[in-house]
Amino acid sequence: MRRRQSVTFMKYCPATVFSGARDGLVNDISVDNNNGENFLTVGQDAQLKYWKISSVVESQQKTPAHSIAIDGIVYGVSHLSFSSDFVTCGEDISVWKPFRETPLRSYNLGTDTIHACRANPIEENVIVGCRSDRSIFVLDTRQDVPLKKVQMEAYSFTVAIEDFSLYTFDMRYMEHPVQSHQGFTSAVLDVDYSPTGQEFVAAGYDRSIRLFKARDMTSRDVYYTKRMASVLSVLWSADSKFVLSGSNEMNIRVWKANAAEKLGPLTKREKQAFAYNEKLRETYKNHPDVRRIAKHRNVPRHIFTAAKEHKLIRDARARRDLRRAKAQGLDEEESYLPQTQKVMLGDAKM
Repeated sequence: MRRRQSVTFMKYCPATVFSGARDGLVNDISVDNNNGENFLTVGQDAQLKYWKISSVVESQQKTPAHSIAIDGIVYGVSHLSFSSDFVTCGEDISVWKPFRETPLRSYNLGTDTIHACRANPIEENVIVGCRSDRSIFVLDTRQDVPLKKVQMEAYSFTVAIEDFSLYTFDMRYMEHPVQSHQGFTSAVLDVDYSPTGQEFVAAGYDRSIRLFKARDMTSRDVYYTKRMASVLSVLWSADSKFVLSGSNEMNIRVWKANAAEKLGPLTKREKQAFAYNEKLRETYKNHPDVRRIAKHRNVPRHIFTAAKEHKLIRDARARRDLRRAKAQGLDEEESYLPQTQKVMLGDAKM
């Protein structure tokens, strides 16, 4: 037993130490796929360093074989398959030749940081990566644009109409909208989708902006201020955290996309508390009291009174259509026509 213990305790793994390799954190490392004798490191010091793999075990290297200062922090590096060429990611994707001072080509994929990239070990020149906006992309280094960026429901679009509503269409099936979105008490002037594709923001002439989920009929939130006039344009920021609005009194306002979200860094306990509260709301969202509190929004008097008036008009119109259908001998199911079908006049001849 003692012998086994001594053998176990005497195990030792010799290694080559690269002393003082970086001035900060090492973000990624990649070995040359062509000869296997070199490797690259990238880190917080914004430098690209080449290292020679020593044939002598238990040696020390304090200086790299080559070093290149680059603009911005690089978060990932990966060699292309069967090649000494490599790619780096950070603010953009760059393709490099070994020991070259500048990248061979660069791909600007937007304002979000690219946190990781990996070359396909089988298919040459193919790269996959992920960004801070939770999107992934596939890139071919022989082309100028990404092959594919995974988007959410790229076939859907929403239009704003002067009948106080918005309508979402599926471009594969254009006979009628798939969903109508209501809540405004005046003409809807502008609409913009969030980068996630799951929500959009709309601007109304009733001096308010509303945030909708893509498949919900009613808005999840409504924003207004006392001095804001009719809102003419809206824009969702690229990081999906803010909404910008331009109104008739020549002011631009910045709103939080989630009103209760805390800005700035969060501690671990705060993150856990927010996640726990969100889970509670999701679990009990169908409880009558919870649903009433979650959906209640205080709105200005002119919006409140106009909404009541519009509801009376819709109810009266529904009763009129039902009486007309009964007079024609139709039952309620045959006479009912959804709002998404009422709004369509027909296909335009091109």
